[in-house]
Amino acid sequence: MHDHLPRDVLISILSRLPVGTLLRCIAVCKSWYALISSPLFISENLHLGPENTHLLLRYCVGEGVTEKHQSYELFRDDNHTFERCRKLDFPFTSVNSFYRIVGSCNGLICLTDDMGEDDLTAILWNPSIRKSVTLPEPRVTFTSHGAFSHTHGFGYDPLTNDYKVVRIVNISFNELPPLVELYELSKGRWRDISHKATGVCYPLGDSIPAALVGGIVHWAAMDEDFRNSVLSFDMSKEVFGEILVPDSVATASLRYFTDLRVGTYKESLAFFVQSTYGTNPYCCVWVMKEYGNVQSWTQIFSINHLRLGFQLLVGFRKTGEALFVDRDKCLVLFHHEEQLIEYLDICGSYLHAFYASTYRESLVFLDKDTGRSDIDTAQDIWIRRNSEDVADECTHYRETSRNREDGKGKGKLTYKSK
Repeated sequence: MHDHLPRDVLISILSRLPVGTLLRCIAVCKSWYALISSPLFISENLHLGPENTHLLLRYCVGEGVTEKHQSYELFRDDNHTFERCRKLDFPFTSVNSFYRIVGSCNGLICLTDDMGEDDLTAILWNPSIRKSVTLPEPRVTFTSHGAFSHTHGFGYDPLTNDYKVVRIVNISFNELPPLVELYELSKGRWRDISHKATGVCYPLGDSIPAALVGGIVHWAAMDEDFRNSVLSFDMSKEVFGEILVPDSVATASLRYFTDLRVGTYKESLAFFVQSTYGTNPYCCVWVMKEYGNVQSWTQIFSINHLRLGFQLLVGFRKTGEALFVDRDKCLVLFHHEEQLIEYLDICGSYLHAFYASTYRESLVFLDKDTGRSDIDTAQDIWIRRNSEDVADECTHYRETSRNREDGKGKGKLTYKSK
């Protein structure tokens, strides 16, 4: 029947199907594989396909170099249930404790294995189709420039239909501007854009988390006057910018055990402030309701997170619930609007290995050559994906009555010590 349909009609029909269904379709015949793996179809599916987003969760279990395991899982993110829908097959081995996750965009996850001086590995990975691209060694290395701190950002340029990784390198805190290089997937190489970094503020820390909002990457930063702010980089225009933050955030001192980072809240830019200093620790979240309007920063909550047993704010679900890691290194859902806490039966071994963000599956990289025949590749993807879907049907992880000595469970927020 498909042989009698005009090509444009077939594309219009198939491009609206979810990724899981399309991965079954590519095993039908060579012509369908060629169609679905074409760059045009992949782009059409991104624009016309269902926007079924998941929550991507990464955590590590096990102790020691040989026993640790990085777990990557997809959870439902469109309602108030917390269900695991798929456990992703993670094919990489880290020389360090775990990979840093730079960010995700259109089904691609950007990873770096750069905690040591001898390895600056960066990878773009599409777990849905089990394909990846390892980036070439960057221009600025320990061999070429000596010790440095650096951070990355990852995003998509809709004007050129290209994926880019930006890398900001500080050789010395007192040396401005920083060195900046940009990797473009279409060209497969890094290029120096340090001349565009004049006057930019410093990202806070080494490889700090970045937030992608509207095609612009953001980092928590500090300006020359030692005031906190947000550094931005537009992936299309390839220009840096700075976004001011509320005075209470701008003057939060890093000397007093304060962790500052950016994130997203319901698709808006958010700024997290977590302080463990003194007798009044707190965690507060500010959201920029109107992008670019500094007057629109709004504080959505401020809590004494340590008193509640929370250690780290990881991020937010699409529905607005906050994800914290508690003192037992287990995940906690905090409904800030209802003042409700729920403990989840998901625990890890490393506090800072927890990562959570919105994730949308895609076919990006399906057109990349693997050295195998089209049919072999199609059948392999279909078999593996099908076995994952059968073995990992959505599983409830919400826990309403954990039987533990501390009495944790579901209930209204209290400020009583446990």
